[in-house]
Amino acid sequence: MRKEGYDSGVAYMIAIKAKTGAAGFPCRGSRAFVKAKTRPLAEKLQNFLDYLFRCVFVSAGCLDEEYTLEKAVEVFRGIRRRRKEGTMGC
Repeated sequence: MRKEGYDSGVAYMIAIKAKTGAAGFPCRGSRAFVKAKTRPLAEKLQNFLDYLFRCVFVSAGCLDEEYTLEKAVEVFRGIRRRRKEGTMGC
């Protein structure tokens, strides 16, 4: 995503929703099951978790705030607290 000019998966999704970004990226040859992988699993997992945490951050209503790890931890703690208190929907 960074090679395409996006800071994160959330930035990409926002651009797609606003129709300012092109949907889809070139398919990597290493995507096929039997092809040699070009990126370590740890890198893929880190990118996925970053995307996941940013999605939760945005879903929690923090769209206008700059994403930082400290703010994300605060959002997750708030979600956990509301779950324990039974004040979360669904």
